[in-house]
Amino acid sequence: MRVRVVAVVAAAALIYFAVVHRGGLNGLPDPTTLLISLRNPPFHFTLSTEPEPPNSGSPILLKIHATDAFNHSADGLTIEADVSMDGATRSARHVTLHGEGNGNYRGVVDFETAGSWDVYVTGTKGGEKSCDKVSIEVTSPPAPNSDDDDTAS
Repeated sequence: MRVRVVAVVAAAALIYFAVVHRGGLNGLPDPTTLLISLRNPPFHFTLSTEPEPPNSGSPILLKIHATDAFNHSADGLTIEADVSMDGATRSARHVTLHGEGNGNYRGVVDFETAGSWDVYVTGTKGGEKSCDKVSIEVTSPPAPNSDDDDTAS
């Protein structure tokens, strides 16, 4: 079903270009390139945190590495992330990540509780846009060592 939809969209795009540009079929872009651009998002994201794994109750550094469709580092993007627990978008925290060069972006978020969190990443540049969802597991902070209090006796 999905292949049919892509084929219909590609055919419609070819007809549109032929009519608008009146150059006939000779002036159209390569159909393979058109189909690849429809199926592949312009940007890909890799997410990591510092510390790893992230702990609840303290600021966590979100680090995103962005690459383009040709797997080259993507600079100059506007990267935003909406962070929520179990997909609850109403209570999502919005974070704008700042570029550091070489496709690297950073932003700080605070996870209130331990559990599964969803990070919805959106990257835009020059009219191109990609979205991705990454789930991360946030742990409880380590308990303080109670043995230190007993050593003074």
